[in-house]
Amino acid sequence: MNDQATSPQRSDFDFAPALKMYMDSMEIWKENYEKFLQNANLASTFQGADSAQASHEQVVTDWQKSSEALYRRFIEQQIELFHFLGRRLELYRDMPEQLARCKTPADFAQMEIAFLNRMAMEYAQETAKFMTPMTELMTAWASGQAPK
Repeated sequence: MNDQATSPQRSDFDFAPALKMYMDSMEIWKENYEKFLQNANLASTFQGADSAQASHEQVVTDWQKSSEALYRRFIEQQIELFHFLGRRLELYRDMPEQLARCKTPADFAQMEIAFLNRMAMEYAQETAKFMTPMTELMTAWASGQAPK
């Protein structure tokens, strides 16, 4: 028996870059927190509690800015993906009714081919739409630029 026939289809989408960005964000947070602790210790020693509070607020602000773009894009992508899947599911739901109206096997085949062609085109378009912002974000992240 053919191994390909028995093994499940492998998805070409790789979550590793998104997880790496998340881990990088956590690493930045950790570094900023360590700087905060160092500054807080120095500030409390030399200048008092007001400076430590200001240092803490700066660390938190820096961490929020570094993570905000990543999380915002991730959520926007998830919303778009669910909207797309909702539209596709409506087409799947309506397909049996449309096929039932076919008068000949040729009509049935033509309807099915049109459905599959549209499905392939829409999935390709959605994949491109999904990957473009993620590619831009990963490129910015890899080059050390702050994502926008």
